[in-house]
Amino acid sequence: MEFYKRFSKYQWISVKIKRRPLEKDFRIDSYEPEIKSIKPLGKPLPSGKWIERKRVILPLVSKSMEEIKIVYDLNKISLGIFKPKKVKRFIIEEGDKEWSKRHQIVLSQQRLFEQQPKELEKIPYKFSYEFECSSINCKGHTMQIIDWEILELYRRMREKYPYSLDVILDKVKNKWLAEMWREDKDSYLIIGSVYPKPTFVVLGVFWPPK
Repeated sequence: MEFYKRFSKYQWISVKIKRRPLEKDFRIDSYEPEIKSIKPLGKPLPSGKWIERKRVILPLVSKSMEEIKIVYDLNKISLGIFKPKKVKRFIIEEGDKEWSKRHQIVLSQQRLFEQQPKELEKIPYKFSYEFECSSINCKGHTMQIIDWEILELYRRMREKYPYSLDVILDKVKNKWLAEMWREDKDSYLIIGSVYPKPTFVVLGVFWPPK
C-alpha cells in the first residue's frame, strides 16, 4: 500500500467494508475491506499500554474452543479468542514449496493504474499448536498457525542464520512456544474458520504480561 495508508498492529484504522454475499460465504462475520479506503487513526498503542489493549480484546474471550464451535454451528460466527488450558506442543512440518494453482492465479493478476505487488514468497513449512481446552468435553486439538508474523519471523531468522536450518526453526519454536506461553504471560489463541470447510486455524496469539 501507499506509505500513508500503512498501519501497525494495535493501531486503529478507518476502512470501508462490504459484506460477502451469503451465496459465496455463509459466515456472518465475513467482510471484504476496500483497501483504498484505509486511513490509520492516531499512533499504535505502545507495548507498555497492555491495559488499553486488554480493554478492547478481553471482552471477546470465550471459555473454550468447544464453545466457539457451538456458536459457529448455531450462528455461523467464525472468529474467536480463548485461553487454552495447556499448549502441549509446537509442531513443525514440511509444506508445499510452491503455491497452489488457485493461489498462483490470484498472485499473477496484474493491477491496472496501480503499482504491481511484490512477488509473494511461499514458506516451505507449516507450523501448528497441539493444545487442550478447559472444557470437560475437550479431546484435544491440533491447529495450524497462519499468522503472518510467524512467517516473517522465519524470514528474519533465515537472514540472520542463513546456513543453519536447525537454528532457524529452533528460534521460531522458542518464540512461539517458550516465550509466548511462559508462566508470566496471560496468553490467548485468536482463531478463525477456513471457508467453506468448518476447519479452524490459529490467526494469532495475544500474550500480554499477567
